Amino acid sequence: DPAGSLPGAVMDAMNVESYKKLALIRKLCEDNHNKGPAEFIGVPTAQPEKNTASPKKSAKASFASKGATDTLSNDSFESCLDEEEVKREVEDLKEFYTSEVNAICRRLTALHNFRGWSFLSDTESAKVETVLTPLSEHKAVRVSLEAECTLEDFWCVISNVKYTRKYDSSVDKLELLQSPPYGSVIYTSYSDKGAQPRDFCTITASKFLTEREGSDAQLYTEGIHSSALVINSVDFDGHPEQEGIIRGSVLANGFIAIATPPTARRIRIFYISLIDPKGGHIPSKVADAISLGLSEKTAAIARLAEAFGRGELRKSGPHGMSVKDSQDNEDVDEDRHLYPLLQNQALKWSSPIGFGNAQVDTATLPPNTPTGKKHTIVRASIEMQCTLATFENAMMNSENRRKYEPEIELLRFEDGPSNATISTCCYKKDKKHSVSNGAFSEVTVSRKLSKEEIDKFHLVTKNMKAAVYAANTSDWPVEVAKSIIDDGFTAGHMVVNGFIAVAVPPEAKLIRVCHHWCATVGHDDEDHQSTLKHAQQETANRVIRLAALCQNTESVKSQAFFTEEEDVSNFRKRTASVKYDQPTKEDSPTPSKSLTNSVSSNPATKELGSPKQGSDLRGNRIYSKLLGLMDRADWNKGSVVEGCLIETTSVEYSSVKAVRISTMANCSLETLRDFLKDESNVRKYDTALNTFQIVKQTDESVILYTNYKRQSMLVAPRDFVSETANKLLTREESLSQRLTTAQDNKGVFIQSSVSANGMKEPTKDWVRGTIYVFGYLAIAESSKRIQFFNYSCVDPSGNIPKWVTDASTAMSAKTVATIRGLCEEMEKNKDSEPVVLFE
Repeated sequence: DPAGSLPGAVMDAMNVESYKKLALIRKLCEDNHNKGPAEFIGVPTAQPEKNTASPKKSAKASFASKGATDTLSNDSFESCLDEEEVKREVEDLKEFYTSEVNAICRRLTALHNFRGWSFLSDTESAKVETVLTPLSEHKAVRVSLEAECTLEDFWCVISNVKYTRKYDSSVDKLELLQSPPYGSVIYTSYSDKGAQPRDFCTITASKFLTEREGSDAQLYTEGIHSSALVINSVDFDGHPEQEGIIRGSVLANGFIAIATPPTARRIRIFYISLIDPKGGHIPSKVADAISLGLSEKTAAIARLAEAFGRGELRKSGPHGMSVKDSQDNEDVDEDRHLYPLLQNQALKWSSPIGFGNAQVDTATLPPNTPTGKKHTIVRASIEMQCTLATFENAMMNSENRRKYEPEIELLRFEDGPSNATISTCCYKKDKKHSVSNGAFSEVTVSRKLSKEEIDKFHLVTKNMKAAVYAANTSDWPVEVAKSIIDDGFTAGHMVVNGFIAVAVPPEAKLIRVCHHWCATVGHDDEDHQSTLKHAQQETANRVIRLAALCQNTESVKSQAFFTEEEDVSNFRKRTASVKYDQPTKEDSPTPSKSLTNSVSSNPATKELGSPKQGSDLRGNRIYSKLLGLMDRADWNKGSVVEGCLIETTSVEYSSVKAVRISTMANCSLETLRDFLKDESNVRKYDTALNTFQIVKQTDESVILYTNYKRQSMLVAPRDFVSETANKLLTREESLSQRLTTAQDNKGVFIQSSVSANGMKEPTKDWVRGTIYVFGYLAIAESSKRIQFFNYSCVDPSGNIPKWVTDASTAMSAKTVATIRGLCEEMEKNKDSEPVVLFE
């Protein structure tokens, strides 16, 4: 009891501080525990030396690892972190800081969902919107566009500082600072002609959202198989303000990328920014110009992500990119920096010794390094439970280096060539570190190796199906900045700091990684035994931390990208060429079990055109276009109106885009069918309808004439003549028609309409429109839950303003929402009806 009156917020803050103190005590205790002396642990592949240790030292050796074999050395040194311990630590930190990550990401999603966004500009590739919020006197900006890449491609580009200057040439300084486990602290400064320079210090957090998390954040409709990536930056006090530079404030600045389905190669990107640049009032024209400039930046990022997805950014030589570097930097020779790493595999290596789950060995490098002297190189090997793609993405994410190499004091990224990352790296002043107090000017190159390169360096057995990724950091021929040397750091040489990852076969989820390390500090390049031991320990720790990081990333991606159900679009692609045998009479469902037969026996609910034995709906004139739209995967995500997702795509048979509106409804297929078949319900959800007339009706279809009220004084009223049919299919029938997967549950309902030419002459009072396709498709997930789609491609004819078309699409979404609500109400009324036992 602190006594006195304290606000609840202060008490909560005190509780948070208590949590942090407890976490710090835990860390200090574990560090103290790990400082106990331990021994190198032998592994089965090594020939153990005779153990001459005293009983006390043998006991200490057993402390390092359970089930240890004979030791190879008896000298004491700090024990290495065990891989399982690191994994537990990473998992604990992930859980402990979930609230911090969510809080940072939630700022961006809340701004994205803020009402009142107003249109500012629309280019061929991006739409720009602004909104004024209570958070700042400056407007927030949102840029939206689509990119032909995956979420992973976009993540690799946006999280790698190597590409930052490709889309933002005004960046002057870019430093990755010491960061907490839940995010990356980045300092950036900008110089712009005609304006005073500004800088920002932010913390960036990112999260892959599962289907449920994305729908809860209102990024897409619940039940739509999607995933989202949220990356956001906010202010962080991690770098002192600089004289002559205005410190700006970042309230939210980041990206939301959405993929439907999660593995789609076309995603929707939103760049959302709310920044207070400080330094006085900014005229509205200047602010609008800045907002429009953000659209160019976002488009450049999208082009980079697309190029990365095509593999163009991972190759040497010209990339064919339209985005230029801030300087005319020539590409580095990747072979010159990668091949020494690959050649090291052929060196004469010592017997391996064990550090946790890692194996460490050493070799002597020939005197052809920058120092001209012989050096000992350390190699640590480990197996990681992840794919090669996950490892590659982790290596390309520049922010991850501090996570697996926490000894780094300063990591600053410089401008450089397009196919490499140039950085300045300084290590902490720690006598127990092999390169303590060292400062390095580095270049990092990475890529997947060709089959010829794999065979040339004998990285895997010949003719074995495998994939290999290599990344290496080595000396860059630029001196370390004088200001860094003045701070007490000593210039060093980074001989090799590289990784070779092998996957057999290429899609394997268990890979083998070798990490090579050799660096020197100062003019005294002699390798002391104590320094070598520290280097062995550090190299092993590095791969153990990296393994935990990659395995955790693989787990998060699996949760966000995939569900237990097979993706419907993948199923359709896989089954498109499969020929289905039509069921025989013996295989056909009995009348008592057949949903179609049972409802067809009731004249009041008989479907139009019940499916005939052996008929193919895709060859039917009325259904073919709707099913063709259902099979397509290139839908462009739009807005969400009343819980209904609007998407569009171009079609070859019309200049008008096709529209898909999707939602989930808590009702049965029968309820939806009965509702749509009841003519008295039409005006309940189609309020613009003026005339509804049945021209002709057959067992297969019905021909309807409809005309609509004038929607605007600028637009003449329209009428349509259409032929409509519907079908309610059982699960077996939907499978035979290739409409659903075996995992889909109760069946499918389809209602489709197309224009019926020549059935009714047009009149001068109405403009006759063309219905290429208009209909509804519902897939039952359970007996009382359906996935509900409205597909349409309707040409109203004539010249109609774009805002009228957009308003009409929004009204269509509201119509679908109305149908959903009425059907759910109808379903509830069914459940509440009393059961009549006797009449």
